[in-house]
Amino acid sequence: MREKKERVNSLSFWEHLEELRRRILFVLFVWILAGACFYLYSDKILKFLFAPLVPFQPRPVFTRPLEPFMVTFGVSCFAGCLVALPLLIVEIWLFVAPGLNKEEQKISRLIIPGLVIFSYAGMAFGFFLLVPVALKVLLGFSRGIMMPFLSAGSYLGFVAVITLGLGVVFNLPVVLGAMGGLGIVQPATLAKNRRLALVGALVLAAIITPTTDVVTQLMLAAPLVVLYEVGIIFSKIFSKQ
Repeated sequence: MREKKERVNSLSFWEHLEELRRRILFVLFVWILAGACFYLYSDKILKFLFAPLVPFQPRPVFTRPLEPFMVTFGVSCFAGCLVALPLLIVEIWLFVAPGLNKEEQKISRLIIPGLVIFSYAGMAFGFFLLVPVALKVLLGFSRGIMMPFLSAGSYLGFVAVITLGLGVVFNLPVVLGAMGGLGIVQPATLAKNRRLALVGALVLAAIITPTTDVVTQLMLAAPLVVLYEVGIIFSKIFSKQ
């Protein structure tokens, strides 16, 4: 380990940039390759993504000649990004790890899989649970007077905001665990501030939820409270490391 750190420290600034460039190009190559493979199955992917909309509108429409191509291309790129995401996190860690001390490396080995797992869990929660509820509530305001006429681009943008937002929010336990492991926050302090966390979860749910109904906001606030409790457990585990 010591020899490795000495080798890293002996690298020049341009050699560090060259190493970073190689890692970025490798991730981009995997992203492009995965996106091209998903493009071949874009029809099935689109049917899967449009499934929550079917009860309200059999098919989305498009209002511009380029929209079908842009939607297909964007979905393929997004699916490829999901495949390349774990690799990106690992490559970033491999680039940064030689400069970390032993304790920081031990904590980071726990953080990396946590980031991947909780990101995917948050996106799955958003797509399978929150998107159908949000559509039901929002389109319910039509009250039979208006008819939904959603375009493919606007619908997928709506889905992307919810899924990506929850993918980020669901990393709360990992962040709290890392902060506990680095000594930034004590687990006892997190446990003492449960009430503030509950209020913060309700406020955050009201901000990022695309609807104004209480049910949908509570559906988002409840997992945030659970994630906070999991974060307390993670901070205790990481702090012992």
